[in-house]
Amino acid sequence: MRDTKQTQVHHLAILFSALLISLAVACGANSTPPPPTNTPRPPTPTPEPRPSAAQLAVGKAVFIRVGCVQCHKITGISDNAVSAPSLDDAYHLVINALKSPEYKKSQGKAKTPREFIIESIMEPDAFTYPTCPQGPCVKGTMPNNYNVIIRPDELEPLVTFLLWQGR
Repeated sequence: MRDTKQTQVHHLAILFSALLISLAVACGANSTPPPPTNTPRPPTPTPEPRPSAAQLAVGKAVFIRVGCVQCHKITGISDNAVSAPSLDDAYHLVINALKSPEYKKSQGKAKTPREFIIESIMEPDAFTYPTCPQGPCVKGTMPNNYNVIIRPDELEPLVTFLLWQGR
């Protein structure tokens, strides 16, 4: 009887071991990792070099000359402007807008912060920012003739100036 009991324990141990090995194989313990995918990674954005004080001064002058100061607040430049989004932290405002569901549903096509600012100036109705200091922003409020008002040599300095607000 002792041999029979010992044999049964031995058979159970073998059965239990086989069960554990089966589970380990089924769970991938001895499997090889899947081959790497050929999915391309998005390129790492190249950080823009910090503009010179002279470049920022030209952009600031354009901001003032074309009347942005009437609606958009930038501390120390247009402190009392409150009818449009504040641009004190324009860089992060743009980053968040590009990621927003509202922008994705809009007619906006920009992929980068620089493209977004250019689009916002030259095609202001492509995307209307959802919140202004006094409530929801109203589509059509921003002038749509900046392609005439802003000289070709002024657009890039203005965009650069705005991109560096909040950095």
